[in-house]
Amino acid sequence: WSLLANYFDDTLLRNTIALDAARRMEIPYAVDCRPVDLYINGGYLGNYLVCESVQVDPERVDIRDMEKENEAANPGVDLETVESEHDGEPGVITMGTRQWSILPNTPPGEDGEYLLELDLPGKINYEPAGFFSNRGQCVIVKSPELATESQVNRIADIYQAFEDALFAEDGKNAEGKSWQDYIDQPSFVNFYLLMEYTMDFDFTWTSFFLTLDEKTGVFKVGPAWDFDITFGDFNDGTFRYLNSNLSHVWSIYKNDDLYISPLYHMILRSEFRDAVSVRWKELDELFHNTLPEDFASYYHENRASAQMNMCRWALLPGGTLSEKTKYYERKVWSIWRFLNIRADALDAGFADETALMSLSDYIEKRKEGELDFSEITPESEMTMPPDPLPPVETPQAETTLSAKTVALAAAAVGLLLLLLIPVLLLRKQKKKEARDDGEDREEQDDGEDREEQEDRDDRE
Repeated sequence: WSLLANYFDDTLLRNTIALDAARRMEIPYAVDCRPVDLYINGGYLGNYLVCESVQVDPERVDIRDMEKENEAANPGVDLETVESEHDGEPGVITMGTRQWSILPNTPPGEDGEYLLELDLPGKINYEPAGFFSNRGQCVIVKSPELATESQVNRIADIYQAFEDALFAEDGKNAEGKSWQDYIDQPSFVNFYLLMEYTMDFDFTWTSFFLTLDEKTGVFKVGPAWDFDITFGDFNDGTFRYLNSNLSHVWSIYKNDDLYISPLYHMILRSEFRDAVSVRWKELDELFHNTLPEDFASYYHENRASAQMNMCRWALLPGGTLSEKTKYYERKVWSIWRFLNIRADALDAGFADETALMSLSDYIEKRKEGELDFSEITPESEMTMPPDPLPPVETPQAETTLSAKTVALAAAAVGLLLLLLIPVLLLRKQKKKEARDDGEDREEQDDGEDREEQEDRDDRE
């Protein structure tokens, strides 16, 4: 399990809603999560998100555990002391170079399953195994962590064949294979939509997990991970308070600085873009209604915990709890507003790819002063309704349940009374009839007694 502090997210909600979206979109191996108040040895440490870790396991990323197979192939080897080496200049890792763990044996066969991560170049210096593609994409081998030279070479060769096809003008590599032969397209389509919708700042630079089935040579995206810098707030001041305007920007499309990104080059191809557009329409209800409603629910459920977190950690501006709460609610309102505007903007974008600006165009026009921000109200000046988000039933679950229980009990009592009243009336009627019969019998007995007494008197 992982405990996420959501340090870059003032609302503490971005990961929750994005990971929930990944599950609803059925992105492979989507992680489950819950916000919690964390106590250790009686001490309160704030609001955290407990979620499933990204790891190979039948209940997590359900692929073959190559880590165990590597251990079994190398009995007696102290894995804590295994070192790494690479085929480039010592201490320097450049395009096309590879790095692996020095294990004496590799499991037999070439049908392994691997968990990989596309990551920032510097990350490979802290990992035992990985490689750079010929165009500079850094790929970390996450499982097995101690990948052998043979395993790294086989993985890197497949990725390079895929990259060569994707970057080729006709979409095929030297072997004549199409880039589409190397991917599980539904997973890539869903992942692209999630990243585009959330405007994830990382996009494919980091936290981009893939699995590889070596036998088929197919890459699959998943699980989705790391959404604390999303929904238009890049947390660096450049775009702060401009969320509504950013919602009308493509997050990745036609951004030249992402030249090594596979998703960037996929969306440039009409066949992938058409598939994404179709999937967007299929998920219309999710993006336009379900996710905004879910976000409102998460806010109401998390509000009190967020206030506790404000007291524990001096991270939000403002001197008093009231001031911090107002700031927090402005940030929450900003995301909720963004979710609604973003869905409408992408409707236009997928209908007409020129309807939205590219992010690079947006940055350039902003630098040149060509964009008009006069109609955009900074978050600090926004006038919000008394309750920042629409009320939902979820936060009132306990009260609602209690009310329902009382209502059901009252209905049950009423029904019981309706059933008992005829019974009681019938019993009353029977008692009356019995009483009347008794009186008649008593009068009859009295009459008979009087006649017998008269007869005795006459005889006497």
